[in-house]
Amino acid sequence: MVSTPAAGWALQPTAEVPIVTPAMRTLFQLVHDDESMLSLCLHRKQMADDLEAAHADLPFRVDDSETTTKLVLPLPNTLTQSLIRHTLAYDILTRAKGLHTYPSEHKGVYAAAIAVQGRGGKFLSVDEIQKLISAIQDYRRGVKLWLNHGKKWKPTSTSDRKRRTAVKDIDSQLVRLPRSPSDISKPRFGQSKRGLVRLEQLCSMLEGFGEAAATHAFGTTLPLHQSPLMIGCSSVSMKARCRAHKYEYGGSFCNTTWTWEFALCVMASLGLEPEVVTVPILVTFERVDLKAAEMLVTTLAQSLITQTGFNIVEGGGQADDSPSHAVEEARELVYARMPWFRENIQRACQQMEHATTALRDWELSGQAWTDRMTERDKMMKTVQVGEAAKVDDWEPSDRGRDAPARD
Repeated sequence: MVSTPAAGWALQPTAEVPIVTPAMRTLFQLVHDDESMLSLCLHRKQMADDLEAAHADLPFRVDDSETTTKLVLPLPNTLTQSLIRHTLAYDILTRAKGLHTYPSEHKGVYAAAIAVQGRGGKFLSVDEIQKLISAIQDYRRGVKLWLNHGKKWKPTSTSDRKRRTAVKDIDSQLVRLPRSPSDISKPRFGQSKRGLVRLEQLCSMLEGFGEAAATHAFGTTLPLHQSPLMIGCSSVSMKARCRAHKYEYGGSFCNTTWTWEFALCVMASLGLEPEVVTVPILVTFERVDLKAAEMLVTTLAQSLITQTGFNIVEGGGQADDSPSHAVEEARELVYARMPWFRENIQRACQQMEHATTALRDWELSGQAWTDRMTERDKMMKTVQVGEAAKVDDWEPSDRGRDAPARD
């Protein structure tokens, strides 16, 4: 179940949820302690700075107050907590209390998480993560060999043949569309120097999960409740787009981040049948907001491959060309049919009312203090004037008469 500890409680790493970065802790605290999501709106600049630091060549920043507020307020609070904690697959499949989502038939932004079939939303254990990393490193060495040979296979040694076999074993997994002979002759993933960098980053990201889990777990066979996330968006229907990421439903992996597809293939090659869980996070109703919404959810999920996810681009690359009726349906869904925007607005208004009352009380108390200080100043001035008058009345002759004699 999604935990609901008291306000002020800080997200702490555990054996099942070992990854807790400073950014995750801050974001979780803001959402958990403020159900209206208003504090998250005020944190927009820091969120933009964090995302920019994780991916330096970002062309866009989500720190516009109006856009951020419009996108944050419709977010379901409990779902956002699961997103930040990376426990979406586990929380969805165990039907965590209070976890509700938008319908997937609308356009918007979604998250995808990986679990292992039959584990109720749980990911890999420390031992399995290490096997995954080892398989990725073998694949990377094979791709590097292929590149060094001028993008050709030249198995001149037993070692080279083993590397090509390791590549072909993973490439043959979860294939839905026929591959041409020319495609089969080259690696399916990471076919460039940039691709080698991404494979290395994927290993580093997974090592972070494994090392953190090893620190807090009692053993190395305990599956994690956390899993890396991938964030995507759709300008038509999230449901249709999400199916492409799910190989078990005949997904073609069309428009899928290749690091995601690759991770699924590596898991399958190790005999770990993956279970893909996709969750609608946010429905957008303005065409110009889809890009900003994907950037916002990417920030909340920390889903870049340089953080704790599979995304290798900054997001927001898909244009929203949805028809007018779809825009109006989405607007009605967010404003009227779903409760979260209305509830968050009501909570935000209550907070503003409490803040206004507190400010008014503070001003009144401050005015009372000012009045007291003014009265005191008047009294002091009166005293000072009286003393000055006495000094003025003291004639020099009197001073000379009363003063002690001097030699």
